Amino acid sequence: MQHLRLLIVLLLPAVFIMACAETPEEPPVPASASARASADWVVFASGRSGDGDLYALQPETGETRLVVGTPAPEGTVRYDAARDRLVYHRYETDPERAVLVADSTDLFVCPNGDVAPVWSPTGMRIAYAAQRNGQDDLFVARPDGSEEQRLTNDAFIDRYPAWSPDGDRLVFARRLDTGWDLHVLDLTTDPPTLERLTNDGVYVGHPAWSPDGQFIAFDTLIDEQAEIVMLELATGTLTRLTDRPGNDLIPAWSPDSRRIAFGGEPNSNGNWDLWMVDVTTREIIRLTTQPTYDGGPVFVPATVVERYSP
Repeated sequence: MQHLRLLIVLLLPAVFIMACAETPEEPPVPASASARASADWVVFASGRSGDGDLYALQPETGETRLVVGTPAPEGTVRYDAARDRLVYHRYETDPERAVLVADSTDLFVCPNGDVAPVWSPTGMRIAYAAQRNGQDDLFVARPDGSEEQRLTNDAFIDRYPAWSPDGDRLVFARRLDTGWDLHVLDLTTDPPTLERLTNDGVYVGHPAWSPDGQFIAFDTLIDEQAEIVMLELATGTLTRLTDRPGNDLIPAWSPDSRRIAFGGEPNSNGNWDLWMVDVTTREIIRLTTQPTYDGGPVFVPATVVERYSP
């Protein structure tokens, strides 16, 4: 349990500070999710090369490629669908410093070693958690950091923002006096409307909205271990997708909303690999088998993998 709590703490986004910025631009129109579903890959962070690099895996064939590998460690990969690009961390020599990178361009610098913005579906806004004046709150801004808007302003800790497919809402984890639960902010109202989704009272994290908008997957503690759970928004029904010894964290949806990739540590043995679960049958398959860390998956189109492969 102590090991899992330490891992969760390490995964919590720290202060987000923008020191280098990109020029705002109108993104290209992204390809539809249905057109990508049959050719999607999973990009993830891995320690298999020794330094920490980004790899891509084709779930149907098992083909694996290195997509980003530099002398500096990389991790925490995300997909900016509007601009059809990978966005990831590059960790500097100083362990307290990280740089957010896209297409070999440094976007943001954070002296606290972590940055975690998430791009809206249109690519015109980013959402992030930041610590300001001793508070951990949520913010949105343009991709260059301008027009920043504070969304929450209270004594609670807010983390892990994730956009709805239409870009109108943000789901996030909030630590209340009783523990962590999921909340949603409706950004179409002024001020944004807050709704509580779960009453777990222990821990929930890493929410991910399904591309079809019907479900939110997240990880939560059940019987002292982390499991992947799915919430149906229309009914409030919770479905447990993993139920096995060990820990499962950081769910990522496939474009067709039928599968979820995640990082798994069976039997709490310290070896993290990639796994995938079918949300209908709950069948779980193992995607990687490595003695080092594989985790933090994200689904991307095959064209992105082709462009990034050395």
